[in-house]
Amino acid sequence: MDDLTFILPAPEHLFADWIERQLEALGCTPKQPILHVEFPDVIERMVEDGQGVSILMLEQVAASVEAGRLEVFGPALPPMRRVVARSKSAPSAAKLVEDYLIESFRPPRIRAAGQPN
Repeated sequence: MDDLTFILPAPEHLFADWIERQLEALGCTPKQPILHVEFPDVIERMVEDGQGVSILMLEQVAASVEAGRLEVFGPALPPMRRVVARSKSAPSAAKLVEDYLIESFRPPRIRAAGQPN
């Protein structure tokens, strides 16, 4: 993996630090400088065009994976923890938003090549 060109989110993105920690934990030391790009959709397009590899949220790239424009590969990474919380004093309408967020965070039913469904 050290020989791959990584295209990662810009450091100001919340999960950029998490991604770089995951690479370190894997012992991955890219030989090429990491290219940091601000917009995830631009990263996705660059990877589709063969300019490098990235670590992106599966929810973001699900359509590209299903269409065969991207392929999931590499070692499995631990999931990024997401927390949905609301105040006890929140209005009951807030539960609708909470339920929507919880449902939207469920992983899509996409498997890496060679993995059973």
